Amino acid sequence: MLFAIDVPDEFIPPPPTGQPPIRWFFPDHTKDKVLAALRAAGVSEDEVKKLDSSAKWSSENGMTTVEPGDRLIVSLAPEVRAKLYAVLLAFPQNAQQIDPIWFRSDKIDWRLEDCGLAADSIALLKRLLYPQGENRLLFADFGPALRSLPSDAERKRFLKAVLRKRAVLAHVKLDPETDVVKLSQYWGIGGRRKDLLPFLSALHRVEKGYKVNVVYLLPDFARDRVYRYPFAPADAKSVKQDCFWSSFNFFNDQPDNRFNDMDYLHAAIERDYYKIQQPSQLGDIVFLTTANETVVHAAVFLADDLVFTKNSEDFRQPWILMHMADMVETFAVKYPGRDALKTQFYRKRNL
Repeated sequence: MLFAIDVPDEFIPPPPTGQPPIRWFFPDHTKDKVLAALRAAGVSEDEVKKLDSSAKWSSENGMTTVEPGDRLIVSLAPEVRAKLYAVLLAFPQNAQQIDPIWFRSDKIDWRLEDCGLAADSIALLKRLLYPQGENRLLFADFGPALRSLPSDAERKRFLKAVLRKRAVLAHVKLDPETDVVKLSQYWGIGGRRKDLLPFLSALHRVEKGYKVNVVYLLPDFARDRVYRYPFAPADAKSVKQDCFWSSFNFFNDQPDNRFNDMDYLHAAIERDYYKIQQPSQLGDIVFLTTANETVVHAAVFLADDLVFTKNSEDFRQPWILMHMADMVETFAVKYPGRDALKTQFYRKRNL
């Protein structure tokens, strides 16, 4: 079952005040080349002329920047926004201002259900969505959207609605034909079978079967965290509770914070893991890599197509269960193009 989990109220940032205007960066571009790029993306000739004559421009060391203004940004048609932002995101200088969140095109109303936003605010959000791929809509214009809303309370509701996370609530069904021993061997890997077999056997005796939440079958580390948010880090030296730390501590009762160190992590993979073609065992590691083999994410395979994942170190990202395809979609947003992200799978040698 899919559900949408909200960021805690305490973690919703205060609506920004006094934020600088959006600036678009174009390395190795002259002003005329920038204007040509805007025309090629579909920005109307009238708007291009307005930008040419009245926008704030600067050029230094080959970097041309322009402040387009909220009015233009909000007015862009979805297909124009898609083409333009694809150009802008080719330059890393724009990544902080254009950091898209994705929606499934057929799940927007479901994702916004009971969010408390006014109809005009929902209409604004939908107007700012733009397509990427067959069934993906992106939202990237936090600043212009928030500045268009009428109150701080509505801005907080808007942030909370957009930051909702899509997650899976999964169950294992026990019926008279279920082989409880095999089930306990699968979910009890890593020395936990003795705890799961009595529990599953008891549920198996329930008349007409029983559906047990997968959370009860996970190791302590994952069970204690799934569907929860970490506390905000106290300082820059705090443990990064990111995807790698979360994945490689999956079976650890006490987290090993050395998995914050990428050199240590690489050494552990070489020493303790081996590559497999497909995941088929609880605890297999799922890596997402770019075409040049750069690893951008790690998660833990559970069963079927489910993974245990934390999709960044940000404390506004919870630990959740996701369908693997949805997890790939989450990261494919930043790596558009066919086959831009690949999956690799590893298994721990002693499991």
